[in-house]
Amino acid sequence: VVEAPAPAPRAAAAPPMPAPAITEPGTTLDSGAAAAAPTERPARAEPAPAAAPAPPRPREAAAPSVGSDVAQRASRDLTRLARGRGAFTAQIAVTCKPDNTRRILQRAGGSERLFLVPLPARGATCYRVCWGLYPSAKEAAAAPDLPAFLREGGGRPSPKAVAEVAP
Repeated sequence: VVEAPAPAPRAAAAPPMPAPAITEPGTTLDSGAAAAAPTERPARAEPAPAAAPAPPRPREAAAPSVGSDVAQRASRDLTRLARGRGAFTAQIAVTCKPDNTRRILQRAGGSERLFLVPLPARGATCYRVCWGLYPSAKEAAAAPDLPAFLREGGGRPSPKAVAEVAP
């Protein structure tokens, strides 16, 4: 009686690589992509070397703070506003709540006429909400192009020299 040879043992599949850490704010991983199935390799005649330990998993980046998008916008706006030295802007409000500030940004529709200016206040970061650049304080006080939603609640534009709000 002739016996069939036993099937050759198969090598264990390599462990899957860990997912990369998110390092940029707003970056997401494609969670909908299916992982590729590991391919099986035929066993070698010589014994396989011992498997190296898996590398440590990278730490995931901390979630961005609630107001980080507002802070980034304010940083850009401060730079833009500083280019208007000698001009005036219409300060509409001061807000210390990121949700309120985000709501204002959303309603402004990304307008470049809106400026958020950081204003440190007792351990919190607040923001001046300003509109436009004007050649005089009188024109900034009138702010004829100020959107109606920024006039809601009886708010009146307060003219500020750019040098005062963007030192």
